Amino acid sequence: MLLQPTTLDAIDDLVTAVALVVSMIIAMRWFGRGQPDLLQAAPVRRNVLREDAMALTILVYLLSLVVLAGLVKWLVGDTESVRARLLLNTTTQFIGIGLCVFVGATHFEGGIRRFLHQPGGWMRGRGVLLAGMVTVLALGLCPLILGATREFVLMLWPSYTFEAHPTISALHDPSQPLAVGVAIWAGAVVLAPVMEELFFRGLVQTYLGEVLRGRWRAVLGSAAAFGLVHSFQPQATVALAFLGVLLGFVYERTGSLVWPILIHAAFNLKTLIWDAVGG
Repeated sequence: MLLQPTTLDAIDDLVTAVALVVSMIIAMRWFGRGQPDLLQAAPVRRNVLREDAMALTILVYLLSLVVLAGLVKWLVGDTESVRARLLLNTTTQFIGIGLCVFVGATHFEGGIRRFLHQPGGWMRGRGVLLAGMVTVLALGLCPLILGATREFVLMLWPSYTFEAHPTISALHDPSQPLAVGVAIWAGAVVLAPVMEELFFRGLVQTYLGEVLRGRWRAVLGSAAAFGLVHSFQPQATVALAFLGVLLGFVYERTGSLVWPILIHAAFNLKTLIWDAVGG
């Protein structure tokens, strides 16, 4: 049964209000303590990541995308249909995950185990609390930023038409069987968060931490890259960059990729549920 848009708006408003309160509490504690560096005690990720490893990872991924696009066109007949996009996206997501795992396992001291989690970070207790707070901030503030960005774009270009995300558009296609819808949900809630967090936080942010010689610079740099990758929806770029900052902070502070993946998955899941129950 579909919920009325006003009901969803009320829930969003409540979450946003809670997020604003949490933001104020964090700001008051931060300024009250003399603006300490929140990442000063974050665990160190020892690695040998260099430009060649990063460039090779991106190159192999892009080449696989080109090759797979050709195979999908040969098998399905096109690359624009829902099934063709689903096949291409799912396959490349698995390849991206494999590439990131391989690079992490071979370039992090301690292998894949230390790539996924560093000792000295927050995994239980404080990690759960931090992840919960960041999830509230993501769900409450990102829609606020998205709305503000939309208004700004319309102020500059009143006739601009906002395109729906391809995933949402595919889910609205009534001709697709249930299996395709389930696969789309799995890709958005499981595969995409895993692949994107392994790459943007696990590899890019770690690499930038060494190059830019600063954890916050690395967080901001990886967040900017994360937002720009989604620039095919310009109205969402700023909101997703802000989400990237939150995810990057959690990764640095906990030393674990588990929390960013779970928060990212919750963020995507909420978007799909809101679209499904709200029509």
